[in-house]
Amino acid sequence: MTGIAWRLADFASRLLEPGERDAVLGDLAESRTTGTPAFWHVLGLVVRRQAALWMDWRPWVALIAVAGPAATMISLSSLRVWGTYDLYFWIGRNYADLDPAILQETHLTLANGILLMLRSSIVLACLAFTTGFLVGALSKRAPWISGGVFCAILLFGGVQFATVPRVLQALMVVLALLGMRFGLHPLKRPLGRSLLWAAAIVTAVVGQQSWLWWPVRSPWRLEMISLTRYWPLVYLIAAATWHRWGTAFVKQSYSR
Repeated sequence: MTGIAWRLADFASRLLEPGERDAVLGDLAESRTTGTPAFWHVLGLVVRRQAALWMDWRPWVALIAVAGPAATMISLSSLRVWGTYDLYFWIGRNYADLDPAILQETHLTLANGILLMLRSSIVLACLAFTTGFLVGALSKRAPWISGGVFCAILLFGGVQFATVPRVLQALMVVLALLGMRFGLHPLKRPLGRSLLWAAAIVTAVVGQQSWLWWPVRSPWRLEMISLTRYWPLVYLIAAATWHRWGTAFVKQSYSR
């Protein structure tokens, strides 16, 4: 089991379930299949398994209704947060030449700036983490396309007429990938679940007061995108409700 083709086959097999992956590689090794046919056999099996996963409705919801709108909102919000940082950094650099009375009247004091930057940064981080979690939770075993679209929009989409530092974009991608990991592998520790609930609540409640880039009379498309901040909390509530009442109802129905 050496050579480039076998390495590609081993890499492609990682998209299979662990038990099926071991069985497939074991059968190929026992049958002494050469590298190139082994690679095409594994690749064909992976394509069939991934296609079967997309017969469910949840990966489509993660791709169409969550990944695109949520990534767009994070990109626009990152632009606003960076603008806030840029403004108060400029005030800090030129503080000696500015009139404190004017800063007080315009509510642009450094104290207000620090609180605003801290609140906006926390909400933006919670938004990236919780929407990433939602993409992973809905995609389940088919996260590659939805997650890829989500991260691609975060890195290369968003707002084309303004510049957001790549460092901030990369940080949003890292937080989103961390959330996706938690979505793919449900949290078992109470502390992890509590942090996820707290992040979803902060995104839904505090986010309404923090996304200052929204215009007063925004187009309906922007208003629809802004609803994505509520979806992680709605999902957690629905999942908790089903876990508590739906499972009991199913068991009761089967016991009759």
